[in-house]
Amino acid sequence: MQYAPTQFQIMKPKKSPEPTFVPFVRPPEIEAMRNKLRAHLPEYVDEDVIYDKPAEASADCSFISQIQVIRVDDDGFRKIVAPDGAEYDYLEDDDDEDEDTPENNEPADYEYDTSGAFTIRSGAEWYAQTDDLLPEAQLFGDLWVQNDLCIMFADTNTGKSVLAVQIADSISRGLPIPGFTCTAGPAPVLYFDFELSDHQFRSRYSSPEHGKYPFTGGFYRATLNDYSPKQWRFATFEEFISNEIENALICCKARTLIIDNISCLRYGTHNTAGALNLMQYLQRIKRTYKISILVLAHTPKRNPSKPISRNDLQGSKMLINLADSAFAIGESRQQPGLKYLKQIKQRGAPETHGADNVCLGRITRTGSFIHFTFTGHSHESDHLAPQTEQYRRATENRIAEPSRQGQSVRKIAVQLGLAPTTIFRALKKLEQCGKEEDECADMQMCESLLSGKL
Repeated sequence: MQYAPTQFQIMKPKKSPEPTFVPFVRPPEIEAMRNKLRAHLPEYVDEDVIYDKPAEASADCSFISQIQVIRVDDDGFRKIVAPDGAEYDYLEDDDDEDEDTPENNEPADYEYDTSGAFTIRSGAEWYAQTDDLLPEAQLFGDLWVQNDLCIMFADTNTGKSVLAVQIADSISRGLPIPGFTCTAGPAPVLYFDFELSDHQFRSRYSSPEHGKYPFTGGFYRATLNDYSPKQWRFATFEEFISNEIENALICCKARTLIIDNISCLRYGTHNTAGALNLMQYLQRIKRTYKISILVLAHTPKRNPSKPISRNDLQGSKMLINLADSAFAIGESRQQPGLKYLKQIKQRGAPETHGADNVCLGRITRTGSFIHFTFTGHSHESDHLAPQTEQYRRATENRIAEPSRQGQSVRKIAVQLGLAPTTIFRALKKLEQCGKEEDECADMQMCESLLSGKL
């Protein structure tokens, strides 16, 4: 069977007729009932009020009895009265603005959740707190006081670990280091040693003549267990170390924590985010467990002719910004073997060991204990390398070598621990000496610098 082709025709839709408006007219009997009832209603009618009427009573009510009426008694309470004269309990809508909003249009009182992120008190209430009226006890003079997160930094092989163990031994005994005060009583100290091996630690604090140094029972030394199976339970090494530090604090009941050194925590302290995360973590456990923390850090290569400053701390500036205090160990360029301690930052203590009053000391051994012996005070400028012509030439030679290799000014500055402006001026001077050979006062020195022979 063959089908004929279908013919499609596009038809325009027909317009629907315009709607005709028909006004609503109530039946006359209903309108009469409404007018009669309207004469007996009070002036105030709350349309949002709902009354709860027994089912048997509702069945007997006519259309008129279902209209809601409010009456106010002599005590000011509102009641629902149905047309049949019965009073019923009522439930107001929660969105009633008249009930929620005070008469003076002020917002309702709201108390901040005490378990929230902040503790909010007025200034008078803060002054009324009596738990911190007494000054914090000193752990290592004014350089480190109780409940502080302190950073001690110095160049490598300067004696950071020696001084850290000496401070830990002093706190565990409650005895001050000569030259500094320790007003805190004996307390357990947890020392995380990421620097020395067990053999190095034993050889440093023992001798054939005097035997082993008798540390107290309150001195705990912790080293890293490279074969711990627990680290695979955590997403990152940082989370693993942070968890174990808190476990160790609770186990030893330590009141003082010393970390040697900060780079071994692997938080990436050279970038701002890593340094911020680390310092926030240390501040959190400091407040949670009410402990004092000392963290050891390094300094990059620095100009020995300039005073030590907060810019000499290796890593992000966020480290020292979020620390409570900081001090550094410097090395005298005038007397070999002489060290000095300089106060870099302080919040809860006065500056007693600034640039004009650094504390001098040497590393000595008494029996089987290696430690610092402090001998007096001096001005820092007396122990800096002089800005001699020989030092200037040596610095320019160090700058010229990486510049010939094509390194940028900023990269050279990071590598040598100098300011980029210093690198730029030195390169400009070398370039000027190469162009103006006739005006150069020391042609032989310039040629040596440019050729790398000096």
